[in-house]
Amino acid sequence: MPNFRLEQGKRYRAEIKLKFFEKWASNDRVATEVEKVGFSDVEVTGSGGTRIGKATWSNDTMTVPLPSRIQNPIEI
Repeated sequence: MPNFRLEQGKRYRAEIKLKFFEKWASNDRVATEVEKVGFSDVEVTGSGGTRIGKATWSNDTMTVPLPSRIQNPIEI
């Protein structure tokens, strides 16, 4: 897994790839999961296996391994 640096207070955008039964999750449910790892102001759009997430990193600045389901992350 590649590493990605998250900076406190910065906003990010990434593709979220969902598999199997996850594809039927609502965007609100996906957003709740993103919030659980430390993001705030989460917006999730799209449907099916590919969603677009935008969120602000609320925790301290850190470098984390990037899960395979998170693709093309960028600071916005």
